[in-house]
Amino acid sequence: MNSFSFAIGAFVNAGLALILGVFVYFQNRKKIENILFFLSNLCLTIWGFFFGLWQLTSLEKTAIIFCRLLTSGVLFIPALMLHWVLALLGIHKKQKLVLISSYLASFIFLLSDLTPNMVSGVRSEMFFKFWPIPGPHFIFFLIYSLVTMLYMLLLLIQNYRGSIGIKRTQLKYVFFGLFIGYLAAYSTIPLWYQIQVIPFGYFFLAAYSFIFAYTIIRYQLMDIRFILGRTAVYLLSFSTILSIAFLMVFIGNKIAGFSSLSVASSLVLGLALIVSMLLFNPVFRIFENFASKYFYYTFYNYQRVLADLGEKLTQVLDLNALSFLNTDTLLKTIKLDRIAII
Repeated sequence: MNSFSFAIGAFVNAGLALILGVFVYFQNRKKIENILFFLSNLCLTIWGFFFGLWQLTSLEKTAIIFCRLLTSGVLFIPALMLHWVLALLGIHKKQKLVLISSYLASFIFLLSDLTPNMVSGVRSEMFFKFWPIPGPHFIFFLIYSLVTMLYMLLLLIQNYRGSIGIKRTQLKYVFFGLFIGYLAAYSTIPLWYQIQVIPFGYFFLAAYSFIFAYTIIRYQLMDIRFILGRTAVYLLSFSTILSIAFLMVFIGNKIAGFSSLSVASSLVLGLALIVSMLLFNPVFRIFENFASKYFYYTFYNYQRVLADLGEKLTQVLDLNALSFLNTDTLLKTIKLDRIAII
């Protein structure tokens, strides 16, 4: 275990938080829960990104700057998550005073973060070359964050007892998501006060985003594997196309021997862009088929499936054969373990 592994973990957390936040936001851009989830995940992204940079730097002054920047990402998470929980429970309009107070507190702590009052410096701790030294205001943020978390958990427990069906399950997921997320975040705190505990919990911070994303999109309607699979296919496709484009530009410049600012170079760049656009769909289909075949990634064109099924149904008259055709299509398409027609 070393600081480099924490840097990798931080970048992974930041990337996952951003991807899930953006995906949930575009599921319904007008829904307040989705907007708040995106904003809180954006804060997590800021935290994770600068956490990773902080672990990689070898300069003390730079480490202090990164520590203050990563702290700025954390400061609004309590207010945003409180707003999210209140919106989920449908009582956010009734608790405007609580929300205003929470956002105001976060803003005050953000102003404090511009000074040594939140992060006063860095020092060597365990295998970390630089670890933050808490300023005099940092303890007040911890208290504020802890009180906000306990209040959210209490509200969830109270509403869970009187809820039924989907709402009850949803609140259960939110409760455990909050608990795991805050536990992972608080695992980094002891070392701030020179308590020699390795912050292993930080590696589980991504679970927080997973559970909340799963809850927001109504877990029984869309499996979290679909979210990750769809995102992975798009990312791999774009990465491949960009690599091909850069490779074409690089080879073209080397062969022709002209500068990157010449007219010929611009022509090569334009050609690379055209080729990339033409290749995107074939490359996308390759990754789509590969993911569907080897990772049970259910990303398919439902219109195509329905059209193919409809065409086959018109050619079959036997009831048993029709039943088999329907069940076989559904099993292969959405990867169910079992299915029956009654």
